[in-house]
Amino acid sequence: LGLTGAPALAVAGVGLVVLGWLGVLAGRILQAAVSRQRELLADASAIQFTRNPSGLAGALKKIAAQNGGSWLQAARRDEVSHMLFAKGRRLRGLFATHPPIEDRIRALQPRWRPPAESSSRSGTAAAIGEPGPASLAAASRLLGTLPPAAADAAHGDWDAPLLALALIAAPGGRLKTHQMSAAGQALGVSAEETLASLAESVRPMAPEQRFALLDLAAPALRRQAPARREALAGLARRFAEADGVIEPLEGALLAGLDHHLGLRSAEASVRPGPPAQPAMALVRWMAEASDHDTDSALHAGRQALEAGGFPGMTDIAPTPAGLPPAGALNLLGRMDYRHRATLIEALEAAATSDGVIHAREMALMRACCAALECPLPRSLIEQSATP
Repeated sequence: LGLTGAPALAVAGVGLVVLGWLGVLAGRILQAAVSRQRELLADASAIQFTRNPSGLAGALKKIAAQNGGSWLQAARRDEVSHMLFAKGRRLRGLFATHPPIEDRIRALQPRWRPPAESSSRSGTAAAIGEPGPASLAAASRLLGTLPPAAADAAHGDWDAPLLALALIAAPGGRLKTHQMSAAGQALGVSAEETLASLAESVRPMAPEQRFALLDLAAPALRRQAPARREALAGLARRFAEADGVIEPLEGALLAGLDHHLGLRSAEASVRPGPPAQPAMALVRWMAEASDHDTDSALHAGRQALEAGGFPGMTDIAPTPAGLPPAGALNLLGRMDYRHRATLIEALEAAATSDGVIHAREMALMRACCAALECPLPRSLIEQSATP
């Protein structure tokens, strides 16, 4: 520049400051990029060791649903921000030390999309996953109404399968001789007396008490050997079909039992077609269990599926033939959670087409939601179910 002396030194100093600032900027960008890649690598390592991508994805979804956060206020926070579990500064783009949580979820579940419509949901679907203090208090009251003997049986590896059979057999009347004999052959002769005693104790129970006992027995049922679980599922279906028809309550209990046993029905072993077919099968099941016009309830449920953009609704007949409830739930249990919420809204629409949801309809709703891994809050069940 033709400068000498002090001006030249000043210009050189400014140049060095600018170069140094650019170097720091480039270093921060590189540090942030490496940090983002390390977060993705940590997720991959977690899956490698746990073999459970859905577990990590579920945790990330819960974190993404929270609007809050915390930030460092230290002067030299940039030097440690890349080592934090979460972002320490409100930085985005090239300077973000953590990748967007949506990108981390998509890396685990490529077909996942943010549930943008979740804020517009109302009723039963909006209450799922939000139990609150009222639900905890309601659940405590329900547990207090269970007979101690039956509650103890739900925790025993030997008694829990017998309790499940008793819960399904009790609504249909007394156990028949051939049922007792079949249970003895499959589970042991000593099981007959215990089964008869449990069936008598659960006979006067309300539907919600039966479902609560079945839920309590879930861990013990999952611990059964695979062959024993298959035998138990077959016995339960034979018990429900003993009178020639599976009542709605029996079907709901069967669906819950299949879910707790971790079994997939024959329908679920076939590559599923459009989910609209089994979805409408469940809506029909709910409509037929209603105490009012079945056609109106079915129409209300179908309208809810179409309004919610449920896939495949334009490709099925107006009133398709139904699948068995357990088979339909097994097929639908692998859907995206957005579609599950739409299905629950359709079931609620079918149940409330007469303006009120009755106790039997709520029992079926509860069984469907549990099998879809969207359990209803206990307080909502108490508020909605009416005699």
